[in-house]
Amino acid sequence: INGLRGERENARVFPQFDLIDAIGLAEYLKIEDSGYYRYGREELSRETAGLVTFVRNCYNALKPGGSLLVGNMLYDSRDTTNIETAILTIGWPHIQPRTMEEMGWAFQRAVPNVQVTAHMTQDCVYPIYEIQKPTMSI
Repeated sequence: INGLRGERENARVFPQFDLIDAIGLAEYLKIEDSGYYRYGREELSRETAGLVTFVRNCYNALKPGGSLLVGNMLYDSRDTTNIETAILTIGWPHIQPRTMEEMGWAFQRAVPNVQVTAHMTQDCVYPIYEIQKPTMSI
């Protein structure tokens, strides 16, 4: 814990990472931040981070030269077989498949002008997006 202390007594310095693997999480997040209801609490509504905020926070947690991996099931309106299988057969009712354009838009909202490399799986169902934080120049 001593290594997490900043210059001020109560300040915390969070670790930075070479790699953040967020594959399998993006489908469960809305694009933008949103509210949710908590049962049995006086505070009925709270805000939860959406994909844009999540990506921004992960990017900020990367070391220079570090990589963030994000996967999201591809939405293809011409063939919804994989989506139907995931939602109905496997039982993942809350996933939100997205087009590559939607993901690109979210990445640009999170980190303007960020370079994103998309790696497509062999079955063309699940692109993996890689965002690499630039190294600092001397």
